[in-house]
Amino acid sequence: MKKIKTLLVVSILLLGISQPLRAQSLEVVFKNSLWGAGIGGVLGLASWLMTEDMMANELRIRLIRGSAFGALAGVGYGLWEVNRGSSSMSAEMEPAPAVAEYDASRKRLILQPVLPRLAFQEENLPGWRWDVMRIRF
Repeated sequence: MKKIKTLLVVSILLLGISQPLRAQSLEVVFKNSLWGAGIGGVLGLASWLMTEDMMANELRIRLIRGSAFGALAGVGYGLWEVNRGSSSMSAEMEPAPAVAEYDASRKRLILQPVLPRLAFQEENLPGWRWDVMRIRF
């Protein structure tokens, strides 16, 4: 009965924060779940090593349990990261162009024609964004 209640609470929480996801967002969730499973497996192994009677059957149980909890925590963190609007992949993505870009390391100024673009703000309200100046160090 306790497992059913826990599953019901988790599913309500996940459905409450759900929003349409794109493939890139699902990639973030998937990577976070893999990292969580790996970290959970390592924690399960560490907890097994701290026991006095290191039985092989208990190792398997702890590894599976740690990986499962870690994967669930990774999915939860991935969904939170997607809903927050930023991701670990944001460093890999090229930022939107600006009218004037100055690269301080190369001492170069680039001027380019850029039109305003539609951007969604908090609470998914549409608005216009026009980046005028960007400085890179």
